[in-house]
Amino acid sequence: MATLNVLILVCLLYVVSLFVIAFVADRTARHGRGRWLSSPLIYTLSLSIYCTAWTFYGAVGFAARSGMEFVTIYLGPTLVMVGWWWTLRKMVRVGRSQRITSIADLISSRFGKSNALAVFVTIVALVVMAPYIALQLQSVTLSFATFAIGGPTADGQLNERSTAFWVAAGLAAFTILFGTRNLDANARHHGVVIDIAIGLFEGPIPDTIKYVHFGSDQRGGGGDPVDDLASSPMTDLIYLRDAYLREFDAVVTAVDGDRVELDQTAFYVTGGGQPHDTGTLSGEHGSATVTSVRKDGGTVWHQLDGDVPEVGAAVHGVLDWDRRHQLMRTHTAMHLLCGVIWNEYGKAVTGGNMEPLSGRMDFEFDPLPEGFAARIEELVNAEIDHDRPIEVSFLDRSVAVTDEDLIRTKVNLIPEFVTEIRVIDIVGLDKQADGGTHVASTSEVGRFRVLKTESKGKGNKRVRIALEAAD
Repeated sequence: MATLNVLILVCLLYVVSLFVIAFVADRTARHGRGRWLSSPLIYTLSLSIYCTAWTFYGAVGFAARSGMEFVTIYLGPTLVMVGWWWTLRKMVRVGRSQRITSIADLISSRFGKSNALAVFVTIVALVVMAPYIALQLQSVTLSFATFAIGGPTADGQLNERSTAFWVAAGLAAFTILFGTRNLDANARHHGVVIDIAIGLFEGPIPDTIKYVHFGSDQRGGGGDPVDDLASSPMTDLIYLRDAYLREFDAVVTAVDGDRVELDQTAFYVTGGGQPHDTGTLSGEHGSATVTSVRKDGGTVWHQLDGDVPEVGAAVHGVLDWDRRHQLMRTHTAMHLLCGVIWNEYGKAVTGGNMEPLSGRMDFEFDPLPEGFAARIEELVNAEIDHDRPIEVSFLDRSVAVTDEDLIRTKVNLIPEFVTEIRVIDIVGLDKQADGGTHVASTSEVGRFRVLKTESKGKGNKRVRIALEAAD
């Protein structure tokens, strides 16, 4: 699919641009030009990236969930800023006079330049930094996995470990080329600083990636297909309002080889971890099987196997209802799983994918509690037996972003061009911004089973589930 290729191309171009900017900045400084590289403005912008990066990765949502715990993240930087005139100036003065290049050098220099102390501080710093670096790698990896579609793994996603490896390799290469290769205490790493400063203006970059992604096709955590929260400009997505519609009439608005665009459709478009619907399109042109439904550049294309109608032709669509209803049951089951785990353990979902009557979801566990699988089966099946109604509503974005339940499910990460948020509410249990199809009541889901649990790395555990017919 073009979406994944475009995503990779945009990311590579962005990374290459950072390398080029850093190289030009270093070269300019070496030739005695570009005094602006040492200006207070550049260093001020480089400090500001601390806040923008955290905000982009959901600081607002985390603050809403954790309350005062969130204060600890900014407590250190706040204290530094309060005492910068005395503390930082002294550190800079000592660093230059003692030719200090690291925190280990700084501390050991205050105790007779003790090598043993320097080694100890280095080890402590490494241990303390490792989880933070791992968190950043996980953030980048999960973000990429959320935007990517059609990956080469069995789950249909890119291999997360492979993505993390190449991201880490790129960071290491950048650090060596523009940082650690020069340990002169009086040297300034202009390339690194200018890249960090430019990061303050990176807002348009992720927004561009979001546009490329959400305007064409998406897969993400089960129950989070924000791609479908707004209809295509050309195609009315009927299933957003009525998931039980099995047949519909439409007019062909565009043809591209063996795929067509319609003025409206009840076929679900691949996205949010939920596969597309299948069925048939028939009319005076003949009949064709709908084998795939995907977005490409904002256009909803129906891939056909059979007779292809012309632009302007009237067609009648019929869904493969058995497949659709199985996916509706599965999607609702995954929302039940999210709600139960949040209420029981306070853990958020990090990703997911589904097929008819089976799926998998990842959660922020480390490790899984004892007896987890049996307990989850019991709780989810109890919610199914409770016969909770499932309501669909549409909220103005300004209202949705203040809803505590929607904040928990990261509604703030939905692109700003989506002004109306579609909400799925399993009344009394779980509420999420969602563009998928669901049953009307939990009693339709059937029996819920946990097939197995897997570790996908520190702080990320996968739960595989399956559904059976109701007793």
